[in-house]
Amino acid sequence: MNRFIIIVGLLILPIIIFGQQKKSFDVGDIVKISVDLYDTTGTSVAVNITDGSYNLLYFYNWLGTPRETKDSIKKIEAIVARFVTKYKVNDLKVICLSFDKDDDYKNWITTIKKKKPFEVKPNRIVNYYNTNDYKAVLKQLSKLFDKLTLIGPDGKLIQESSSIGTFLKQIPPDPMVSSSKLKAKLLKDSSGIKTPLINTLVSLFSGIKTDTLAKTKTDAYGDFEIPLPDDEKSTYQLRVDPRFKNYKSVSLVSQEGAEIANFTKNAKGGFVYNIIKADIVMLMDPPPMAEDISMTYKKFAGSGKNELKITENINYASGKFAVEKQAEEALNKVITILKENPKVKLDVISHTDARGEDAANLSLSQKRSASVVDYIVSKGIEKTRLKAIGKGESELRNRCTNGVDCTDKEHEYNRRTEFHFTK
Repeated sequence: MNRFIIIVGLLILPIIIFGQQKKSFDVGDIVKISVDLYDTTGTSVAVNITDGSYNLLYFYNWLGTPRETKDSIKKIEAIVARFVTKYKVNDLKVICLSFDKDDDYKNWITTIKKKKPFEVKPNRIVNYYNTNDYKAVLKQLSKLFDKLTLIGPDGKLIQESSSIGTFLKQIPPDPMVSSSKLKAKLLKDSSGIKTPLINTLVSLFSGIKTDTLAKTKTDAYGDFEIPLPDDEKSTYQLRVDPRFKNYKSVSLVSQEGAEIANFTKNAKGGFVYNIIKADIVMLMDPPPMAEDISMTYKKFAGSGKNELKITENINYASGKFAVEKQAEEALNKVITILKENPKVKLDVISHTDARGEDAANLSLSQKRSASVVDYIVSKGIEKTRLKAIGKGESELRNRCTNGVDCTDKEHEYNRRTEFHFTK
């Protein structure tokens, strides 16, 4: 009796290990590996799991128990069809991988050559491989991937599941437009200081059906991007992994660092936020067209307001203050406004980021504002109507103060020139 229990235990142990072991890669991780496998001619080949295309890795148990059925293949077909529609993919590669040895491996070659499981269809390529009793590869792949794993052309793990049915349900039935993406950053507050929430799972849900639309992970700066359905009538919800119970709050900000909103902590210890249309506009990629300076001033001129502040990213060479050619278009529009409105006065206010010495940044910002004023004067505007002001790094718009590790995009958000019109 004891011998029987030991034998049964040894037989089911590999199944338990395979089902419960922690995978080396999670959703959002970058996967770039190559493994030696055997193709349908019996030749050993090096297979790149990521090769610049979308890859769907499918563990195809054609001979074992439970055996893959025609129904399983139909579900995989449905997954492929739904995915290529959602992401508009024309080169999806399905890696159909089996694990056999000896006569079973030879039978696999004969069977695959006689009739392949997948039909030939456009928008996809299906390659069939086998480990041919290569236990090291089997062990490696079992630790790295689930039964179904979808990897993007950049190597990012998009979706995975140990069940074909579960994987299929995670892909929304309605096509999503991949040309629009939500780009944002997550910041956590655990001690009164906001820092990036890194390597964190972020999920996008339909606000009505609570269907999972997409998943991704934040990077080392808390940044993430996620595809957004093209449906203005829908409401969406962002959810953050519930393991961050000790954080006071989680903030949603633009990748430049502009504050959008705070998440709400739910009963499970995770954080959720219902995205409204105004948020989507601010976080959309590609971004919406910014309103023209001339149109903005025209609205202001017809209002009862006396002051208008317009912010522009006037680019300068690093550490320099000369007006660049590319800034002239925006400045010429300012000049036109001043010429058409001779009683209007203008303050030119320049800001720097926090990199470098405070005093040097203050001086640099003053020189930049003065350069802009000189350019405007050179086009015929009286200098008495203009004032150059430098603020240096005294009015930062995000968390990127002295000594804080930030992205170039965050630092750029602080470098700006403001045009303050007064009627």
